[in-house]
Amino acid sequence: MIQGKILILGVGEEKHVGGQLRKAAEKLDLDFRFVDVREAEQGNRLLAKLAWRLAKKPIHLTRFSRRVLAYVEQNSPKMVLTTGQAPLNEVALKELGHLGIRRVNYSTDDPWTLVLAACWGAYGIRLDLGAYYF
Repeated sequence: MIQGKILILGVGEEKHVGGQLRKAAEKLDLDFRFVDVREAEQGNRLLAKLAWRLAKKPIHLTRFSRRVLAYVEQNSPKMVLTTGQAPLNEVALKELGHLGIRRVNYSTDDPWTLVLAACWGAYGIRLDLGAYYF
């Protein structure tokens, strides 16, 4: 794994905000690591759709959150920058805060729109509003 002061979580395709942030970090020669959030959704497509329909969260949210925490504990980035509906659960968000990691979510979507709202994402915002910079 690449050591990084910034951990960016987003969709890696260039047309997405995460891809653009990765491209900018590369051009600026920043010390960063990028993790594609689609990993939290991979697996059985039927179960993934069911999990989203019923719980409004990725099917592998817990596993993905644990993987991010393991990376953070080993590499000590200064910031975790997420894009969109951040694929980290409540436990991960709290633990990042306890570790002194700055948590930032960059979203082009309105987090208060009920159509787009995911309970787990909104809870993260309520959990520590001071950690999110809009």
